[in-house]
Amino acid sequence: MALIDDRIAQFRAEVGNRELTEEQNRVFETFCRTKGKLKRICTTDGNGGPVTIMFPSDDENEGTQHVLLKHYKTNRGAVTALEILNLMDVVRNGSMESDENHIIYSMEKFRGKIKFTIAVKVVKKGNIFKSFYSNRYK
Repeated sequence: MALIDDRIAQFRAEVGNRELTEEQNRVFETFCRTKGKLKRICTTDGNGGPVTIMFPSDDENEGTQHVLLKHYKTNRGAVTALEILNLMDVVRNGSMESDENHIIYSMEKFRGKIKFTIAVKVVKKGNIFKSFYSNRYK
């Protein structure tokens, strides 16, 4: 548990005293938890349809802990705190691919050099956040 606590502390420090939008604040609070009920964040997709994503925070293999341990400031699929805060932009402005079990939202930024991807698992009760990563390798 110490490693996740360290990553949350790094995330908090990188965000610092930055003024956050309401959505960014919800994402920030969600990524700073290690257990509890699923947090829900609502937005719209690229077609203007409503999207609700539930964020698990107690599993190293998916959800917020997975992103903080595997992709936040790491060598593979690296994302920064600011990119995490803005991850719902990928849902709103990115492309979407889906099958009966998963939805993949992706968006290219910085003239196509960096591609951000959000993986979501579709379940009866809604959409479960699995991962957020980029094609960046440090």
